[in-house]
Amino acid sequence: PVFSQVCCPNFSKNLSRYTAIKKYLNDDGTVNLDALNEAEAKAKVSPYDSGTTGKLSGNVSVEGLLLFPTENKEVLEKGTYYLVETASGDENYKINPTAVKVIVDETGVYADAGKKGDGVSTGRLVGSVLKSMLRFVRDDGVDATLNNIKVQILTADEEPSKGNWSDWKENPTEAEEQHLYYNGNRITGPYGMEYSPTDGNITLTDKTKTGWNKLAVRQCLKHEGSTTSVTGDDSYTESGSLRQNLGIRDISNLFSSVMLVTVENEPKNNPDPTPGTGSLTIKKQVTGGDAGSAAFEIQVSLKDAGGNPLTGPYSYSGSQNGTISDEGTISLQSGQSVTITGLPAGAQYSVTEPNPGEYTVTYQHERGTITAGSTVTATVNNAKSSNPPDPGEDDNDPTGNLTISKTVQGDVSRTEEFTFRVTFTDEDGDELTNNFYYNGDKTGTIGSGDTVTLHHGQSITIWHLPTGTHYQVEELNADDYVVTASGAVGTIPKGTVNAEFVNRLDSDTPDEPDTPDDPDVPDDPDIPDDPDIPDDPDIPDEPDTPDDPDVPDNPDTPDEPGTPDEPDTPDEPGLPQTGQLWLPVVLLAAAGAILTGLGLWNRYKYRGKHEA
Repeated sequence: PVFSQVCCPNFSKNLSRYTAIKKYLNDDGTVNLDALNEAEAKAKVSPYDSGTTGKLSGNVSVEGLLLFPTENKEVLEKGTYYLVETASGDENYKINPTAVKVIVDETGVYADAGKKGDGVSTGRLVGSVLKSMLRFVRDDGVDATLNNIKVQILTADEEPSKGNWSDWKENPTEAEEQHLYYNGNRITGPYGMEYSPTDGNITLTDKTKTGWNKLAVRQCLKHEGSTTSVTGDDSYTESGSLRQNLGIRDISNLFSSVMLVTVENEPKNNPDPTPGTGSLTIKKQVTGGDAGSAAFEIQVSLKDAGGNPLTGPYSYSGSQNGTISDEGTISLQSGQSVTITGLPAGAQYSVTEPNPGEYTVTYQHERGTITAGSTVTATVNNAKSSNPPDPGEDDNDPTGNLTISKTVQGDVSRTEEFTFRVTFTDEDGDELTNNFYYNGDKTGTIGSGDTVTLHHGQSITIWHLPTGTHYQVEELNADDYVVTASGAVGTIPKGTVNAEFVNRLDSDTPDEPDTPDDPDVPDDPDIPDDPDIPDDPDIPDEPDTPDDPDVPDNPDTPDEPGTPDEPDTPDEPGLPQTGQLWLPVVLLAAAGAILTGLGLWNRYKYRGKHEA
């Protein structure tokens, strides 16, 4: 139980009081309570509203609550306030010095959960629906469009007017989404809510431990029961009420919300001179393979006996030195160890290695209870696995991998190292804080913003990145090369995605050929004089027609030969006598001459036609 007050709204008539409270706030977000109480006693500053936590009567019947505005105030006017704890109702507990910043504007009330480990957390619940919307809420046989709703809490690191709110999760866990129905009776809800959990259980239990939050509301059609389809996507309830399908639009402006602020108190030191604290030693071992200098992230959970986070931080020393709070991580290499000291007796601890990569992890004393005056040792052992598990095979382990490979082309060194920087961000654009195991041609762990070097032919695979992670791989020292990259930017799927880099020496790129000068246009060639046209060939004279040959005179008819005397029988045959039978000879000669003349005449006649 604590006594709390809301001090000093930031609006004009109380601006001086707001300025005054700033004097008592420390840089770490805590308040100088002694100085504030003294100033209040001297009337230099006064609270806007105040009250004491306890069991409230009326609509709300829960222990340890205080509602603002109290009965002393009707409303929280628009402005900036600080919620300060000024006294403790139990002398065994310390006052929490954190000053919780509260902003009230036209959209609602917002409270800053501060930083991790300050003992302040915030949450959200649906309050009531606008009275003008009641006709769309009751399942009265008319319209029950707003009878069932579902809600999620959106977060931001900065104040409402500046922050970029996280997105609605389309596939939320039970801790991230609550399904509600209109109960019509404020008394039934633990916080005076008009909407109750559909299944009777409040599942939206995660609280915001840092930064700001607000409520997002959508219509829920999952629990409408038997319906009959009507126009479009609209439907009816079993009672006959129409449900207009509102799709995915945010309808949070139709509802009020309850801003929950939880302030935790630490117990005072035990007056027993024996310190009521113990220690936790964490050891790292790697077997079945040489891990080299690879560091492994080990997450440490530190809770009190009731399961609530220890506020911390707590110091550790050994192979590494630093401080750690609940759900913090420590990076250890094989053979290293650290010891966390000052842990309260009865605290519950557990250690896990969330990203073992290709290793199989076993533990010794990975969870237990801190005992006063003693040290418990938790050992994390990694055994080399021959085949890394395929993250796509297990739907309960939605992780993926990223392979980075290097190729160099051209007549250049094959051992030159090239530096690659990786960046990992979540769906909200925030950098991942975990380190992830990688292996291949090199082995180690790497986180967002870290670098790794590769030469030609080398590659590494970074294991167990959360699916949906946005990644970017940049090559930092390839100014002398022409770089061709594929898969350098993208989103991690279930399975393995490849980022491939190919470098070609810039000098290997041929220069652009010089553009040749335009050729001279040659002068027009001289047109030669027309050649002499040869004279037409002489047409040969018609050959002279040869004279008709003389027709020989008809030969004289010879005299009738006389009857020759009987020839003498020659003694011996002798040569024929010449000069005999002249007429036949003359006739044959004349005929030959005629034929010869005709032939010559025909020859000349044919030749003349051919040449013409």
